[in-house]
Amino acid sequence: MPGNTVRQMALALGAALLVACAPALNWREVRPANADGLRATFPCKPLEAQRRVTLPGLPDPVTVQLLSCEADGSRWALSHLSVPDASLVPVALRALAAATRGNLALAASEAARQAVTAPSAAGALPLVAPGVRATELPPAAVPRMTPQPESRGWRFEASRPGEGGGPSVPLTVTASHFSHGLTVFQASVWQPAEAASAHSGREAVTTFLQGFHFPG
Repeated sequence: MPGNTVRQMALALGAALLVACAPALNWREVRPANADGLRATFPCKPLEAQRRVTLPGLPDPVTVQLLSCEADGSRWALSHLSVPDASLVPVALRALAAATRGNLALAASEAARQAVTAPSAAGALPLVAPGVRATELPPAAVPRMTPQPESRGWRFEASRPGEGGGPSVPLTVTASHFSHGLTVFQASVWQPAEAASAHSGREAVTTFLQGFHFPG
């Protein structure tokens, strides 16, 4: 199914979170291609990829372009796509947020299944509540973006399967959705819950999400 491609992209982001040996943050300006001139600030050098996907509500498959990198135990990502008509911009903004939430729910379900089928050393079955907790954050405020009611911020909390069948790992995803003309963006940070709750982790997320702007 085409939708599987979207799930695979997000699960790959969550599953690839690095451990403590990840490099420290090294901020630099990045100018993504085909992004209406958007300028971004990344804490590491992002790699580029693209996927052809189907999103709910959009009449045709779209090409999603992705920039992402790993640093300080987290993954930093920007994805964007273009739609053919202005009426589809709010649809695409909602679809990106829904896709992220759905991907995390899939990971949480897998983490719960893994926990039930892998008893602990003491023989007890650890309980892992499946699902995703979603908290709406203040709307995106990217300078010179196109105003849209669906330009929102979200914090998603879930669990992903542990490496090699190990214990599930709490995961926090902070995402911001915004648009410019017919181009729709999702900026996101995928962090282990411990990093997301630390002061330095919160500050880094704020720096990343406030580092986007369009030229005047």
